[in-house]
Parts: sequence; C-alpha cells; structure tokens
Amino acid sequence: MDFDEVRFYGRSLHSPSKVLNFSTWAPSLVEYFKTGVGFVIPLQLKKQVELLGTLPSEHNATLTNCLVGESASSADKGNFALTARPFNCSTTNEWNVGDGVGGFWSVDEYRPDITHATLHQMWVRPSVFRRNAFNRSSLVLNGSRLAVMSHPALVTVYDAPTGDGSGSGSRNVSLPFEFKFFSVNYGNNITTGGMRLVDNGYITLGYTSTVASITNASSPGAGLFLGVADRSLLFYGLTPSQTENGLTYATAVLRFYSLDAGADEDQVNLEVTFAKNDVNQFIEIRAGSISYDTAGNGTWGLSDGHQFLVNNTVMPALYSGQSMVLQSDAEGRYWVPHVNSSLAIRAPPAPSDGEGAAQCLSAVPSTYPILARPRAAAAGVGAFALLISSAHATPHPTPLCPVHP
Repeated sequence: MDFDEVRFYGRSLHSPSKVLNFSTWAPSLVEYFKTGVGFVIPLQLKKQVELLGTLPSEHNATLTNCLVGESASSADKGNFALTARPFNCSTTNEWNVGDGVGGFWSVDEYRPDITHATLHQMWVRPSVFRRNAFNRSSLVLNGSRLAVMSHPALVTVYDAPTGDGSGSGSRNVSLPFEFKFFSVNYGNNITTGGMRLVDNGYITLGYTSTVASITNASSPGAGLFLGVADRSLLFYGLTPSQTENGLTYATAVLRFYSLDAGADEDQVNLEVTFAKNDVNQFIEIRAGSISYDTAGNGTWGLSDGHQFLVNNTVMPALYSGQSMVLQSDAEGRYWVPHVNSSLAIRAPPAPSDGEGAAQCLSAVPSTYPILARPRAAAAGVGAFALLISSAHATPHPTPLCPVHP
C-alpha cells in the first residue's frame, strides 16, 4: 500500500516504564521506508512528529527529541530500512529491530543487553493532510495574473540605491495571522519567529533563518527561494490582513535588482500572497515586469530547512505577467504547485498606465466559487495500517481580472 505517515510504538523491559509512541510525516523517512535508498534526516524527523497519547506516560521516550544533525549513521539499507537503526541519538538512544539481520534490539536505548524483551510496532497510513493538499481547491483558478505592485495601505521600505548587495541584507516582517510551514507557525507567533525578505529573492521563515546562497540541503533554512542569482533588494512591503471568499491573506511586495551591485536597470518585481482558510493554506506568486539577467534564475524552490525541493515541489521559472499557486493542507505539511494559476481574490487597484499597470491576460468568471465542504475521508484514509509488529522475548542473533465594487 502507498502511505504518507508512519507511526512508531515501542516498549522494552530494559526500561519498563518507558513508552515510545509518535507518528511522523517527515519526507526523508517516508521516502527511505518506501525505497530503502537514502537515509532519515535526524533534525527533520525531530521537527515533523506528532506525539501520541494524552498523558505523559503514553510517550515518555527520549526519541525523537534528542536527534541532531543532517545526516544519519544508517543509510541505503534496502529491505532493512525500517528495522536497521533508521534513527538514533549517538550512542545513547536508538530504534533498532535486530539491525535488520538479527543483531541488537532497542527501544529508546542503545544496544542494551539483548536478554531484555522488546515490543516494536510500525504502522502506516495515507495522510488526510496530504489529501487536502493534493485535492485542488475551487479557490485556485486557471490562468495567470500580473503583479500590480500598488496596494492600499501598503508601506514600502526602500533600501539604498545599491541595496544591501552580495546577499547580506534581510528585512524582518510579521505575517498578521497564523501561517504554518511544515507544521511550524511562522505567522503571529514570536516564539517560532517570523518571515524575512532577503537579498537574492529569497523569502525565509524564522528569524534565525538567513541565506546568501543555496549550497546544500540545509543551507537555505525554511522558505521560498528564487533561483541562484546574487541580487540586491530595492524595496519591500507587506499589506495588512484582508478577508475575502473565506480566505484571510496578506501580500508581500518585492523589488530586486537582478544583480547584487544594484546599478543596472534589470529588475525583478514580485508579489507573494500568503492566504489560508479552515482547510488549506496557499502561497500565490505573481510576477510583474521582470528581467532576470541570466536565463533560468527565476525558478522557484521550496525548503523545510532540511530538504531543498521537499516533497519534489519542483516549480518553473516565472516571467512577466505569470503567476502560480502553492496549495497545502491546514498544517502546511504538504505543498503542491499549480502552474499558471491564481487565487479567487481581487487584485488591489493598480496604476492606470505605466509600469506595473494591471493587465488581464485571459477571461475568468467575475464571480468566484466558494470552497465546498470537505469530503469525508475515503476508506483507508485516516486510519493507520500495521506494517511491522515485532515482539521480542528472547535473545536473537487563468489570471484573475480585478473586479472592484
């Protein structure tokens, strides 16, 4: 069967009172369990778990909270990927079912005396959250629309004429509502941080998340990333929160020079709208007039801070007048790109002529459909199916045209 989430349950007489009980949707773990190729990224697993049970005694294991780093000690185990120590905390805690070939048996300890009895269970299921992300919402319309770069109540902040340059500049902004990215709220929650508009056309999430270039899986931090060029931030702004068609949303308005020197006339004009309702979250990216200077540098990518292009969300370059929508579930666990699409919300009034004037690229309805009530879960969705149960008791070896009132 196909699956998107894995639940772990374990007990051991090595520590009779200890219980390991959690589920995870971490992409590196799910893909590793399906293919046997690669490895589980420890920090990604640590962040993308749900502890199960309502009492502390229903999950009191040290795993996964002790996981650190971006690489694992066990990799490419093939058919033994699920059992041969897929994740561990150095030499103190591990999940191990005989090393896959009749070795040590561990539940949140590290190679204990193998005379202790253990119980290992792994359950899998298709994810309700993934269904909500992949079932295209009626609020995502066909067709692109142009960034208008002019919004009521928008306060823009200008950098110096040359910008900060060399990927060193960033500006903190705060989304005025809760917005989750891989189940972490980067909206109105100062504990988990906020959003940064960064040189190069990067939008990073979390105040500690800055990036000058994309060099490996973890270097971007969490966020959206525009190509690989070294650009210079010219000005930015963030609109207040608005509500329309059941969507709450705010828009970041961005202008970059296409080079870090900030002295040429090539510019990248973008609007990025963050929107949500009770079922989905959306990110709409709209391009105004654009010159990337170098072909291909307008390709967008997505990172959870541990995997670049996580969930294989490969997105194309956007050129002048094009837009696309990323759709997720309400927790932001899964993201799906819809190319050449736009949200069923009105674009704010635009200048009547000149650069940035609104242009309708194709006809769409002047009224917007309301999102239907979510369908009931299909059979098999939402319930875990037991994948492995191991009881060990003895030793083993269309763009939207503005419609205004």
